[in-house]
Amino acid sequence: MIMVTQAVKAMFESVQRPSGQVLRLDVVGPQEFGLTLGEPQPGDQVVVHEGRAVIHIAAEISQAADGATLDQIDTPQGSTLVITSPLEGEPAPL
Repeated sequence: MIMVTQAVKAMFESVQRPSGQVLRLDVVGPQEFGLTLGEPQPGDQVVVHEGRAVIHIAAEISQAADGATLDQIDTPQGSTLVITSPLEGEPAPL
């Protein structure tokens, strides 16, 4: 399971989605993942904020990054998402 910070949960709460679609952290290419809109999938890690599902994390990502944290940081280029590994302690840009 990936931990998701309150800042990320609040950020995703305002994302508008078409009916039946969810915001997903999913595999988008070989060794690459990103945010997509899509249908919920069996096994998704569902992240809830204030009673509402705000993001689904694909099962393979959730399992592979077990114990990591999805966070939002500010950079000179703007806000970005990072996943911090519990082993490394260093954020990897998303």
